[in-house]
Amino acid sequence: MNGIQEVVGSIPISSTKTVPNSEGASTMAIFIRAIVFVLLSVTILFSSVVASLAACMSCVSKTGQSYTEVACEGDSKYDVIRKCGKPDYEEESGQITTGGFGSTKEKGTKQGGFSSSTEKIEKVYFNCGQGRFIRVLTFRGGVLVSIENGERGSGEQKCW
Repeated sequence: MNGIQEVVGSIPISSTKTVPNSEGASTMAIFIRAIVFVLLSVTILFSSVVASLAACMSCVSKTGQSYTEVACEGDSKYDVIRKCGKPDYEEESGQITTGGFGSTKEKGTKQGGFSSSTEKIEKVYFNCGQGRFIRVLTFRGGVLVSIENGERGSGEQKCW
């Protein structure tokens, strides 16, 4: 046998010896903690990136404070119109009513009732200009919940 084969042949393959550090934890435990830390960090980073990927629409500023404004899901209808100006078309497309039965027990008697709330669903259209998509914004209860592309528009560019 040559020198390399002698050294390799003398290394036990199934050794389970642990080397404690100054705190008494094994090297394997430190390795597992490091892996868990990295996985948690990646998970937190990924979830924050996904949360920031809400659909947005850029439009030429109507406030004069900057060249462009950005309207994103979660903005109020007021904020979208303040940033992007009056839409080209608006329509009420429905409403959603939610509610439920509730009961309370007071002084031995059982009382119940029904409570409900109704939210208006509105669609607002912005013609973004020649060859650009018309942007269809859906509001639920006055809050922007989705931004979709419609047909191709015409005229001056005012959003993208």
